[in-house]
Amino acid sequence: MPTTGPLKLNPGTAADSESGYRSRFPLHSEIAEAVYYSVVQDDYQIQAELMATGWEFTITPS
Repeated sequence: MPTTGPLKLNPGTAADSESGYRSRFPLHSEIAEAVYYSVVQDDYQIQAELMATGWEFTITPS
């Protein structure tokens, strides 16, 4: 899985996503279809896409 910043191995808590590797995402950035799912994780600016053929990750440079 691609990461930015220090490596975090603890998932953290739902109340404080910054305490671990969890990442928030706004529901308006989520796209869900029969063979495709996409979401942009705001904390790290990573777009995760799941397609029938597998996963793809795109990191947006800041």
